[in-house]
Amino acid sequence: MPVQHIHTYLVHPGKSSEIRQINGASVPLTGSMFDLLDGIYTRADQECDIDIIFKSTGGVQQNPCRDPICAHLDSPTLPSGRAIAERLQVHTDRRAGIGLLFLIVGKEGREHKIVLSRFPTDSAILVEENPRSLDVAFLERVFMKNKTSYKAVLYRDASLRAGFWDGKAIDKQTNPAGESADYWIADFLASDFRVTPKQGTSRLATTLRDAIKTADIAVKQEIVAAATLARTLPRISISINEFANRFNLSAPARES
Repeated sequence: MPVQHIHTYLVHPGKSSEIRQINGASVPLTGSMFDLLDGIYTRADQECDIDIIFKSTGGVQQNPCRDPICAHLDSPTLPSGRAIAERLQVHTDRRAGIGLLFLIVGKEGREHKIVLSRFPTDSAILVEENPRSLDVAFLERVFMKNKTSYKAVLYRDASLRAGFWDGKAIDKQTNPAGESADYWIADFLASDFRVTPKQGTSRLATTLRDAIKTADIAVKQEIVAAATLARTLPRISISINEFANRFNLSAPARES
């Protein structure tokens, strides 16, 4: 059986909020919840179609999210997984809300494989949360409410030391534009979208073109002016949100 370990953690918002103790539990490798998670794990290679890569800074090949992920793969225990959940808590704000983080670990041939998946929770059920542990029956009640709405990221490689720099992501939640990139990929995973400069320029151009189609005259002029100024920028990586911030686009322009 490819799936060897599943750990889950209830993660409350911690960004600009009180940091809370994170409760976790091991998920049995049988039952309805396992069947759904095993399906996510199995389908991840086909469903996760957004290429991402961990960022490194200062010329050093090190990343603050990759480190705990590799440590968990090396020793998949509840404490090692909690380090990943604690990082997610720090980057989760009230808009994202409370969520269940699942760490699904397996091995296929020589390759280690891990799927990180976050599901939103039903806050009405959370009044029953045990302050020291998570009951499996409680987990199933929370999880089954939102079993088709989740974010996930897949990493697989044969080497825990040199590998696990590239991943693939999917977002099956309906989010405001940019939330997935800023909160899940850029902040929690400390990653970038893996695109060539040509692909990135094309994606930005397509986004601006589509925005202009539905905008009123004032917003069209604002976007065209920003695009014209963008030609003077040095060759740097920039997201849609960063583009909007850099040129101080108005709220109507951001929503277009």
